Amino acid sequence: MPVAVHIAYVETPDAEPLGVRRQFAAALFRRVLDERLGAGVGRVVNAESGQPLVSGVAEPTFVSLTHTDFVVAVALASARVGLDVEHVDREASHPGLFARVSSPAELRWLERQPVDRRNREFLRLWTRKEAYGKAIGVGLGFDLRSTNFIPDDDRLSGVPGKWHATAVDLGSDVVAAVVVEGRASQVTVTKVDHRELAHLG
Repeated sequence: MPVAVHIAYVETPDAEPLGVRRQFAAALFRRVLDERLGAGVGRVVNAESGQPLVSGVAEPTFVSLTHTDFVVAVALASARVGLDVEHVDREASHPGLFARVSSPAELRWLERQPVDRRNREFLRLWTRKEAYGKAIGVGLGFDLRSTNFIPDDDRLSGVPGKWHATAVDLGSDVVAAVVVEGRASQVTVTKVDHRELAHLG
C-alpha cells in the first residue's frame, strides 16, 4: 500500500553539539506530530535499541531522525521509515571503504560514475543503507554487502520485504534519502526556521 511520508528539517545556525541537535529533533518531532495527528497527540519515545517510536496513538505511526553538523531532520509515516543525511564534503575515510560496505553490483555501479562525482554518488548509496538500517531498528547491524541499493532504482533489493527509497532535498550542501517499507505515494518536505522551535530551552 502506498505510504505518505512527512519530513521536517531545520538548518541550524551553527555546527551544534549533539545535545543541542537532540533538542532541535525533539522540537521537530513535536511539531510534526501536532500537525499530522493533532495538538498534544502521541509522543516520541526511544526503544532499547535507541530507535524512536511513537506511543499514545491509535494507528501505527513510525518516525526517524537524522542529523549532520548544520541540518536536523525527522520523518513520520504509517509504515516503517528511515531517514539519513550526510554532508557533501564528507570523504570516504579509508581507501577500502567502498568495497567493505558495497555489494559487487553496487561497486560496479560506483566504478561507472565519473571520478569527480564518485564520492557524492557513494553518499547517495550510503544514505540509503543508513536509512534502511534505521527503519528496521538495527542501525548498520546488517550485511551491508548483500544489498542492492543502487540510486538509479528506487527499489531496494537484497533485503527481506519490499522497500523503496526516495532522494530528499534538504539543501545543496547535503545528500539525503528516505526509505519506506512499501512505496511512498508522496514525500512532503517542510523547512522550519530554527527560531520557530519554541520548545527549545
